[in-house]
Amino acid sequence: MSLNITTSYVKVWEVNPQTKYIDLKISSSDKRGENERTYSSWRFARAIGEAYEVFKDAQAGDYYVIDSGKISVEKYKTKDGNDAFLTRVLI
Repeated sequence: MSLNITTSYVKVWEVNPQTKYIDLKISSSDKRGENERTYSSWRFARAIGEAYEVFKDAQAGDYYVIDSGKISVEKYKTKDGNDAFLTRVLI
């Protein structure tokens, strides 16, 4: 299953660079009326391709605009051999 996302303004909380991608913990907020906002935590974001270049110098506290991305569910095995699922945001 996957779902496409559109423009989001995000704050970086944690950066974990790898050789070909960067794992990020980021958050975003959406205005929901005149004085109300809804906040979202993107705990398993991964920057790949062009986004890797954008986020390669990112530090906690930085703000970015994400133009597009994809939310996917990835199946993996736990240490004890059970199936588990991770929701990842690819940017």
